[in-house]
Amino acid sequence: MLAAYPNREFMVAIGLYLLIFVLSLVAIVFSVYAAGIEGNIIHLENGREPNAGVSLFGYISFPIFFVGAAYLGNTLSYGVGWYISFGLFLIIFLYSAFTIPRKIKKYNVLLKQRKCS
Repeated sequence: MLAAYPNREFMVAIGLYLLIFVLSLVAIVFSVYAAGIEGNIIHLENGREPNAGVSLFGYISFPIFFVGAAYLGNTLSYGVGWYISFGLFLIIFLYSAFTIPRKIKKYNVLLKQRKCS
């Protein structure tokens, strides 16, 4: 009866791949938000309305890249892929955590300057 169920390592691996997929989607949200703010800053600096858009086409590869890096890393040595993918997410998260608040401040300052003039 127990043979019908996958082993524990397999289930943990599937769970980690799903977690990596979800984290890659979170990384997309961070990246798109930062790109939108940056585009609006550029619009305001050039005297235009802050209505910049962001193309999502380039971000389609994030989940494929994250899961692929985990898979390839794990084929080399089990466990290395998890560190690679979680490290990539951590880099994107930390970069976003430090740059997005600065961009928001700059955007708000430029928006106030535009309204005052």
